[in-house]
Amino acid sequence: MGWDAQTNLKADYVNEILVSKRYNKLFQQAYKTAKNKLKNVNELSYIVYLKTAHLNGWNCNTVLSKAVNHLGFYCTNDNKHKWTAEEVKYICENANWKFRPKEEREKCAYWTSRLFLETCAKAGIGISFSW
Repeated sequence: MGWDAQTNLKADYVNEILVSKRYNKLFQQAYKTAKNKLKNVNELSYIVYLKTAHLNGWNCNTVLSKAVNHLGFYCTNDNKHKWTAEEVKYICENANWKFRPKEEREKCAYWTSRLFLETCAKAGIGISFSW
C-alpha cells in the first residue's frame, strides 16, 4: 500500500454506462498525451494509472504537492483534504508547474500528476486521497 489519489466519482447506477464512457474517454486521452510527452522515457509505470482515473506512488504525491501547496491545498489522506470539483478547478488554474524534473521517474510523475489534475478539472470532478 502507498499513497493514492482518485476521483470523487460516486456510482450513478442509472447513468453508469454514459458516465463511465465520458470519463473513460477523458482519462484515456490524458494517458495518450502523457505517453506522447514521455516517448523517450523508459520509466512509464505511473501513467498507466491515468487509465483508471487515479494517481499512485510517492513521486506523484511529491510532484502534485510541489505544484499546489502554495495555494493552501495539501495531498493528504484525511477527510479535511478532499478536494471538491470547484476546488480542483481553482487548483488547476493556479497550480505552479514551472519546475521541470530531470530524472525519468520524476518526469513520469510530473506529467501523470499534471494531466490527472487537468482532466479532473475538465471533467468537473473532485479528488480524494488515501494511504
